[in-house]
Amino acid sequence: MRTQSRIPGGWKTVISLTAILVFSGILSSLVGAPGDGKKDEPRRTAGGVLNMSQSDYNPLNRTSGRIYIDNITFSRRDSPAGLGEFLDVAFDVNNRTPDPVQLQAFVLAYVETNAVNKRMRRFIPYPSWRKHDPNKTDHFIIRAMSITPNDVDKNQVWNDKDHNYKFQQLLLKREREAPVIKLPVPRNPFPPYWKYINYLSFRPEQGLAFTLHGNRGPKVGSHIQSNYQVPTEEERAKRDFRKLYKHRYTLEHSRRKTVFRSYHYIRFKDNYKFYNMITILLFDAKTASAFQKDLNALLPKKKAVQDKRLDMEKRRSEAVKSENEDAVKKIDQEALAIRKEEEALSRELSALRVKYRPLVVQKTLRVPRLKNR
Repeated sequence: MRTQSRIPGGWKTVISLTAILVFSGILSSLVGAPGDGKKDEPRRTAGGVLNMSQSDYNPLNRTSGRIYIDNITFSRRDSPAGLGEFLDVAFDVNNRTPDPVQLQAFVLAYVETNAVNKRMRRFIPYPSWRKHDPNKTDHFIIRAMSITPNDVDKNQVWNDKDHNYKFQQLLLKREREAPVIKLPVPRNPFPPYWKYINYLSFRPEQGLAFTLHGNRGPKVGSHIQSNYQVPTEEERAKRDFRKLYKHRYTLEHSRRKTVFRSYHYIRFKDNYKFYNMITILLFDAKTASAFQKDLNALLPKKKAVQDKRLDMEKRRSEAVKSENEDAVKKIDQEALAIRKEEEALSRELSALRVKYRPLVVQKTLRVPRLKNR
C-alpha cells in the first residue's frame, strides 16, 4: 500500500526553492563573490593600521602552489651506545614547476605534554563563576626540543623578563601543586612551540639551504647532501659515537623531488618521554633574503627601544628604593611612551612578514606510537 505525502505539491516547490536560496547564500558568503578579481590583502582598521591575527602569518599548516610534501614516515631506533633513542623523519619535497626552487628548511621534533591534568579535572572541575579557565588557553609544556639543522638555545628564544615565560612558570606551579596527582615537572622548561616558530620565522637564513630541482636534475656527484661524518678507526675501536649524535640530515636529490631525512636524538633520563610532535618549515630562499634585508634595517631601532626600556627599569628601581614618588610617576609616563614604541615596532615586524611571506610550507604532525627496532 502506497503512502501519500502530507505536503501539497505547491508547498514542495516553495520549500525546495527556499532551501536552494539559503544554501547558495551560505556558499557565497564562504567563498566570496566570483570574478571580483581582488587579491587577498591584510585587514586594516579605520586608522589604516594592520589588524594582525595568528592566521595572517603563522597558521598551523601552510601549503604552496609550487611545492608540496608527502610520504612522511617515522622510525624509532636505539642509539649504538644505548644511552638514548633516535627519531628518524623522512618525507618527499616535490616540485610542481619545471624550474629549480631554492629553499631553506627546519625540522622540529619535540615532546609536548598538557599542563592540565584531565583526570584531576574530572573529579575537581573549575567552578562556573571562574573566568580564567586554563583549559582554554595555551597550556602545553615542551619537555624536549631538537631542531634540524642546528639546535637553538632556549635562552635566545625567551628569558625571565618575557611575560610568556612568567605565564609558563604559573603553569608549572599549578602542575606541581595538583591536589590529586603530582607529576614530575621540569625545573627549567623549554619555550612553547609557537615561540620557536616565531623565532625561526625571523631567522630563515639559519635553516638548511638546498635546491629543489626542476626538469633538469642535479649534477653528477651532487645527488647526496649530508652532514654525516665517517668515524675513524680509532673512534670505532673506542666505540666513540659522538659524531653519530651530530648527524642531523641526509638529502637525496633527483629530478623534481628531494627525499629529506632528519634525525633527532633524545637521551634517556628520569620520567623519560619520546618525541610526540614534529613540525616542518620550508622558506623560499630568495624571498627570505629580501625579508632579511628589510628586517636588518629595523634591528638598530629595535635595539634602541630595548635599551630605553632597560634604562627606564633601572631608574624606576632606584626611584622606588629611594621612595621618590614624583620620580616614579615621571618614569611611569616614560614607560607608557616606550610601550607605544614597542607596539609600533611589533606592527612593523608583523607587516614585514605579511609583505614577503617567506614561509611557504608549514606542516605540524603528531608522531604515532612507535615500537623500538
